Amino acid sequence: MAHQLKSNQNTNHVETFKATYYEPLTKKWKLETEYMFEFSTNQQAKETRNILSENLSEIDSNFTNSFETTRYQHRIGIAAIYESRKHTVTIGTRARNIQIDNYNLYTLTSINQNVLNILPRISYTFKPSKTSQLNARYNTSSSQPSVNSLQPIPDNSNPNRVQIGNPELKPNFSHRFGMNFNSWNAVTNRNIWSGANFNYTKNAMVDSTVFDAEGRQFVKTVNADGNLWSNIYVGSGIGLYKKILEINPGFNASYNRSISYINGQKNERSTIGFNVNFGINFNLDSLSLSTYSTFGRTSPSSTINSSTNQPYTTQEHSAYFSWTLPFWHITLKSDATYNINGQRADGYNLNYFIWNASIDKAFLKTENLIISLQGNDMLNQNIIAQRSVSSNIITDYKTKIISRYFLVKMTYKFNNKKEKEEDNDWN
Repeated sequence: MAHQLKSNQNTNHVETFKATYYEPLTKKWKLETEYMFEFSTNQQAKETRNILSENLSEIDSNFTNSFETTRYQHRIGIAAIYESRKHTVTIGTRARNIQIDNYNLYTLTSINQNVLNILPRISYTFKPSKTSQLNARYNTSSSQPSVNSLQPIPDNSNPNRVQIGNPELKPNFSHRFGMNFNSWNAVTNRNIWSGANFNYTKNAMVDSTVFDAEGRQFVKTVNADGNLWSNIYVGSGIGLYKKILEINPGFNASYNRSISYINGQKNERSTIGFNVNFGINFNLDSLSLSTYSTFGRTSPSSTINSSTNQPYTTQEHSAYFSWTLPFWHITLKSDATYNINGQRADGYNLNYFIWNASIDKAFLKTENLIISLQGNDMLNQNIIAQRSVSSNIITDYKTKIISRYFLVKMTYKFNNKKEKEEDNDWN
């Protein structure tokens, strides 16, 4: 491959106008109407030159383009809203027209889109008391492909993964369902939260990848049906012993499915995962202790490459400590986290322990001036170890980041009284 010099320029301008009007119909019913207009322009110029010698180069027309995009959006909406002390219901829809004109100044060709969408929405809120609430909602959305996905000019910025545009792309259309429930009691310091979400996308924009004999990828964005994601979660905070002790159990699970194409074959990638977590907090006037643990398991699967159907686990256990001494205005702080990675490739089942500590000394009557000595990653083990699963590839990677260091820090708080500082700590 010849040596190339690439230059990219991109400018964007957006103007939006929106007006909403509410008309009372009865004591509990009202009508909402809205109108929105959006105008945007985008100019994108990519130039690729083949370097022939130290002082000579020529434009490579295969990878050079200059696009000018103009986008108009008109959206009108109407909704009926019912409100009472315990119930709120909204039923409505929006209609929008989007006109997009993409003009290639280099090849003198155009890609035009004119899209009409009807986007219904429904929501319901139930408040059985002042401290509990149930929400349920359904809404729809649609997005258009970007000019990068549409333009039929290859992008070889990464020669091992060449992106090819597809001017035949259609807008996607998503259906979203959601529900959540929250309840709390300030007197007993107890609360619970839970919820569920589901999203299905029609005409999702997905990758169609072709590998050549040298392993390079040529990727084109295409439309496909079947992409979805969903999750459920529940958690609680339970206060005990006059709010001195609090326990926080929690659980969440998810299921995702995505479609892609590998060398012309349809690949269905699905992932099931869950996390269980548990925390304990102990708080006195001058002493705070807390612990938190989470365990997660992820199970991926692929219809093309069964070798990627390998589950893996992640654990994290952490603790925090803060103690303000009864003399000299000194506060001792420390936190530690132990990470455990399981069922990974050899060399990536890494367990590492991160320990940080600090000593804070407050000065002045208001204690607004604080000098701190901090030690970060005292055991010098800081690292990132993660796994990513794509259409047909599992990648385990580890990254060394900033490890052990010590820091002296000075902080000054611009409030006049210590009482104000203490009040802010609770916000």
